[in-house]
Amino acid sequence: MQHEKVTLYNCSTNRRDCSECLSNITTRLPLNCGWCGKSKKCELEELCDSDWWDFGTMNNCDPPSITQVWPMSGPFEGNTEIVVQGTNLERHASDIVSVTLANASCNHIPGRYIVSKKLECKTSALVADGTGNVVVTIIANNGDEQKAYFNENFTFRNPRVLNFTPKLGPKSGGTVVALHGEYLNAGRIIEAYFSGSPCQLHRMDDRNNETVVFCNTTSTNITDSAELSMYFDGSKRLAPIDKKFNFTEDPSVKNINPLSSMKSGGRKIEVTGTYFRSIRQPRMLITAGRPFVSEQPCDVRSFGEMDCISPTVDISVLLRNNQNKDDNEVTVGFIMDAVEEVRKLEFDFNIVDDPEYYPFMGEENIKEHHGGQLFVRGKNLNLAATESEVTVIIGQEECKVISLSNVQLNCIPPDTQPKGVNKSGNPTENGLPTVIVGIGNLEFFIGYLKYPVTGQASLSVPVGNIVAVFALLVVVTTAIVAVYYLRNRKLDRQIAEAEERLQTIVMAIRAGPDISVPFSDYRKYTANMIYDLHTAKQELRRSLQNNNDRTMDLAKFYSLLTNKSFCLVFIRTLEQQSKITKDEKKAIGSLLTITVQNEKNMLYLPEILEELLTDAVIKADRTKKGTLKLKRHILENHCTTYFLS
Repeated sequence: MQHEKVTLYNCSTNRRDCSECLSNITTRLPLNCGWCGKSKKCELEELCDSDWWDFGTMNNCDPPSITQVWPMSGPFEGNTEIVVQGTNLERHASDIVSVTLANASCNHIPGRYIVSKKLECKTSALVADGTGNVVVTIIANNGDEQKAYFNENFTFRNPRVLNFTPKLGPKSGGTVVALHGEYLNAGRIIEAYFSGSPCQLHRMDDRNNETVVFCNTTSTNITDSAELSMYFDGSKRLAPIDKKFNFTEDPSVKNINPLSSMKSGGRKIEVTGTYFRSIRQPRMLITAGRPFVSEQPCDVRSFGEMDCISPTVDISVLLRNNQNKDDNEVTVGFIMDAVEEVRKLEFDFNIVDDPEYYPFMGEENIKEHHGGQLFVRGKNLNLAATESEVTVIIGQEECKVISLSNVQLNCIPPDTQPKGVNKSGNPTENGLPTVIVGIGNLEFFIGYLKYPVTGQASLSVPVGNIVAVFALLVVVTTAIVAVYYLRNRKLDRQIAEAEERLQTIVMAIRAGPDISVPFSDYRKYTANMIYDLHTAKQELRRSLQNNNDRTMDLAKFYSLLTNKSFCLVFIRTLEQQSKITKDEKKAIGSLLTITVQNEKNMLYLPEILEELLTDAVIKADRTKKGTLKLKRHILENHCTTYFLS
């Protein structure tokens, strides 16, 4: 069987205009294609109704046109290679007579000519800036010259470099530098260098931005100042002599604290090291199967200190990566431009489960607040958090967090009920303030907090009146207990005296604080409580002044004392110590009184006193004489300082 070769073709394919159709470069002669003047298509003669032209025609194609010129500006020194695109830009490179830009010649580059579609040329130098038409002159089929004009002007510019930011970066490079100046988009090939070290320019998609361009520094051995130079199609421009870029040694990380974060991230991580200022936007990086990068950059506080925010870590990826491990240890590092040494560091960093804060148990999550501390329960609360990292917002006011355990948070609410709004300040439907707990990237709705109406009224009374009222309550309670036991023993005289004293106190309080009850502001009251009732004034002051380094321990101890159960156990344990002298007990009682006396919870100290007085009365009842004596008790100074200060 004999095989024959058959060529299938369509004359109009890839031949969009007359010049492409009639060029022997784009169309083979044996195909017998030609230009049909009537249909304006490249096709066989038998398909054309009239005006069919072949390769040797003397008829001119449609006039040439220019559709695009790039770039539209260049340095006045010339040497810019210009790309001109259009239609019917003739059939051969030799048909291009000339190209002019702003009345300056642009030398045609024949080797880059594409039939009918494109030509390139290189600009000549001008003595100054100039703007003008883009004109291409060609020889038509009949030998006449034809011209094509572009609808925009080409401009010769004098680019200038005025400034750049930042002016500091690591020698490993990767710093993004913004270069500022005039006509920085002039030319086709634009380059930037810092003392010979390339700064790779970002792709300049927006050619209309003349005043700023961006580049990335590259690795260099320079660890000193470097000058910026830019080249616009080979024409050099220097930044002002006082504008220098300083390459530093690469940053290093010496310590990270804390070494844990919850999987949802958002924990503040304090980092110490060197040369942090050389990095504009460092970010924390955690690698656990794949990289997880913090959403916001670290806050660089100095060359050796910065605060970072831990990123969110996909726990499923973490578990797959650590399926043969007993912990959730990950690799921690930092993205600092192009510095590779800090991306993976040898620190034992752990990712733990997120905390869970439980809503209030009351109806519609409403909790009634009767003074004292506010307790919020949950789990995993302190696995990756301390009390200083947790915020509690009631309405739009802060509830100061004073302690945090694994299952409970304690905070001190405002004295008066906050406005009935949410955290954003929008009114709530029930008119009560919301309680929101925030930690890292997490936020928990706990419920609503309701203050009793009577509590609101009483809190508006001056502190002196409140102290007087509470003093009365304690005195009344003590007197009633004493009267009960004294009557049982038929001590009528002591009963009469106690009743008379009680009546005097009641009348004095009813008359108001200005008549018979001495009141002091809280600061003076505190000083009286600590110093005026014993002789160790100077020694105590000196002791307090010389122990500033124990601030954190004292704060934790204070937190324990605000727990009623602990405080009572602590006092009862001290009472049982036979080696503690009477004077020492008085001093301890004085200090304990002022420590647990709190303007924000005026009920706390009376509750402690009531418990201790009850203990003392019960103990006295068990004795043979049934006499209530406080002289050897820490309670003695609690009572005397509370009522007499």
